[in-house]
Amino acid sequence: MNAAEHTNTGQMTRIGESLSTAIALLAGAADLVIVTLLVAWALEETIYFSLFVGIPVGVASGALTFVLLRRFLREWSG
Repeated sequence: MNAAEHTNTGQMTRIGESLSTAIALLAGAADLVIVTLLVAWALEETIYFSLFVGIPVGVASGALTFVLLRRFLREWSG
């Protein structure tokens, strides 16, 4: 039995395709917001328009998180 399968009264179930996509989307969105704010805050004293740097970095980080987590969950669920 792999890690994605669990027993529930003797029945084997797997994480659904839509559930794994939803998890990856939520993680990517959370990563986008957190990274954007952290980069903007860190560069606030150095660069006046720090969001112009923070937003692209946050988008790239969020997209990377979504892709990697989606791939991991797909392999994990079999």
